[in-house]
Formats: sequence, structure tokens, C-alpha cells
Amino acid sequence: MSLTDTLAADRTQALIRIRRRLLADPLLHRANEPELWPAVLRYGADLARWFAVNLGWRLVVDSAGGFARLHKVAARPDPTRPARLNDTPLTPRKYTLLFLACAALDEQPRQTTLSVLSENVAELSAAEDPIPTFDPSNSHSDRVAFAGAIKWLAANRIIAVRDGNLDDYATDPTADALLDVNDRLLAHLLSCPTSPALVADPTDVLHEVYPAGAAGDIARAGHRVLRRLADDPLVYHDDLDAAERDWLGPRWQVANRLAAELGLTLERRAEGFTAIDRSIAEPMTDDRFPAAGSTVAHCALLLAEYLVDRHRAARGPEEGRDAAAPEPVPSSELVAHVRVLIGDYAARCGWAQWVLDEDGPAQLTGRALDYLARFRLVHRLDHAAVPAPAVARFGVAGPTTQESHP
Repeated sequence: MSLTDTLAADRTQALIRIRRRLLADPLLHRANEPELWPAVLRYGADLARWFAVNLGWRLVVDSAGGFARLHKVAARPDPTRPARLNDTPLTPRKYTLLFLACAALDEQPRQTTLSVLSENVAELSAAEDPIPTFDPSNSHSDRVAFAGAIKWLAANRIIAVRDGNLDDYATDPTADALLDVNDRLLAHLLSCPTSPALVADPTDVLHEVYPAGAAGDIARAGHRVLRRLADDPLVYHDDLDAAERDWLGPRWQVANRLAAELGLTLERRAEGFTAIDRSIAEPMTDDRFPAAGSTVAHCALLLAEYLVDRHRAARGPEEGRDAAAPEPVPSSELVAHVRVLIGDYAARCGWAQWVLDEDGPAQLTGRALDYLARFRLVHRLDHAAVPAPAVARFGVAGPTTQESHP
């Protein structure tokens, strides 16, 4: 291989690695990725062009600020992917205080204190009628929620705690901390195609402008399909609207190319498609199924096996692929099965102690189903769950034998 070929191969691999990294976490910090950062600077323009053309997303590489921010816009609303702190989803109250804190920080100098920020957030909350007033002096839960919001900002390097301890504030309203504000990064935290200052309804911040006419409609449909491929664990054809299905029909080669440029392999099935990631060292995901060491994930895997076995038994051996769709499974049946699983696995697999509480089976069932729904393996109903086609991957088939011939 010539030097030119070697350099071209290195460039291709670097681009794939950075794209994957930004899709898994759209905020890349130089301090967190010191080895990757020089390549981000070197190929920043190429990366920005690739994201804009293929997915309609804006990439900002701030060399002075030491970060790259991919402004993603999801193809569909997805309540299963909230912001998380230490793998725990932010509560609605933490979300509210997080946004109020960002609004307050936007008016602060580059260094402030937790007490001043707290006062400003209280003033902002009092000025907005639908928002319960933030009351750190008298509400322990408010202080805990506010400390959690500030910790999320610190974890993402939007602020840095120079002196003090955020945990102290949660228990003592007089505790304080000195905060450094990364105003360059704060300005890029909110990812939306339309400025909130220009809309009357909050949902309109996600409105994207495309050229009028057929060309704009085609570009919009293509971006939505490819965003699903890059962002979702799998896509069912029923998830796509008519324009998206019409776009995809003659353009599978475009989807295949995008998958290859992310180091993925596109797998097509009758029900839909998924991008298979065979990388173990650096998987392109912010979540895994199943997650190691998780009671909920282990239970979800066992529940997936139960759902597959149940559907196969109901379908019968004489019915083939064209059999009727799976029937909803009542929640009461699933809770009863999870109660059996707890008896079989809780002690020998070290499941969390809360599953042994009186409401443990019901709580574990709900969390396991939510976990499966995040990966599009079940559809949740009010009092039931419906197995989705992809859950069949996690069924256990019986052993097969082949006759040997001399």
C-alpha cells in the first residue's frame, strides 16, 4: 500500500470514529478526547458538511472553546431518552430548574456563586405562572433537584465548581459554591433549528425550514429516514410516513452508504431495517441491550424470551411467517411471570433488593417493559404489552440436527 493509500485509509477511519462518537454523544470535549481532538480540528469542515448533507444537522467545532457540538434534531419525539445524570433520568422538576439555571447563567458573568444563581432562578420561576416557584430556603426537594441540575451542567463542563460542594447545598440552604461558567459552550447547549425567541409555542422550536416544492419535500423525507437509521436501534416500516417510505424505496443504496460511513452494516427485514454495529471496543450508542450488571436489563432479557415463546406457542407450528400479529399480553400475566423470575434468579444472580418488596414484581415488570420499549422490542399499552417483531431475536430456539450422509 502506498503512502497516499495509507493516509486516505487513516482519514477514512478517523472520520468514521468521530462521526460515531458525535452520534453517541453530541457534545465532544477536548479534555475528554485528547487523542481524537486533533483529528476533529483537522477534519472539522468535512465533518460539518457530511452531517449537514446527510442528516440536516449543524456541527460546530470551537477550537478556542475546546469542544465540538452536534446540533441534532430527532426524527421523532422520543420520551424514552431523557437527559441522565449518573445513568438516572432527570425528573421533570430537574429539567425545569436546569433550563431556568441556563437562562440565569446567560445573564451572569463568567464566574458566579451558587447562592446568586439560586436567587436568580427563584426570581425567574416566580415570574412564570405555570412554573411552581423555586423555594430553596424551605423546600429540601427543590434544593436536591437544583443541585442535580447544576451537577448535570458540571458533568457536561458547562460550569465548573471552583470551590465548595454541591452535595452540601442539598442538605444546607446556606451552603455555597464558586462556579466558573463556560459561556461559549452554554451558548450551544440548546439544540433547535428555530430560536425560542421567535416562536409563540414551545413546540415550534423544532420547526425546520426546507425549500418549497418537491425538492424540499424530498430532502425533508430523506433526512428523517437517515436520522432514524443513525439514531434508533431499529426502524419498522410502519414507523415511516408515506413520504418517507417513498423516499426510501429507490434509495436503499443511500442508506447503505450512510451505514458504511458510520462503520455499520444495514440489515433489511420484511418489517423494517436496523444498523448492526459489530464494534466492541467503541460501540456507537449511549445505551446497550442488555446492560451488564443491571437487574432491570437481565429481567428484560428474560421477559423478551418469555414473550417470544408465548407467541410461538400461540401461533402453532403449522403457521409460518404470515401468521397473525402478536396479541397484547396483559400486565397481570407479565407481573405473575416476573414474580417467578424473581424466585428463580434474584438470589443466585444478585438482583437488587427492592425486587423483593411487596410491589417489587410490579415495579420490576414496568421498568423491564420500559427498557424493552426503549429498544423498540415491545409496544406499551395501558394494561398490556405487545411484542414487536425484533424481539424474536431474543427467543431461544431448540437445538437442530442435520443428517449425515456417507
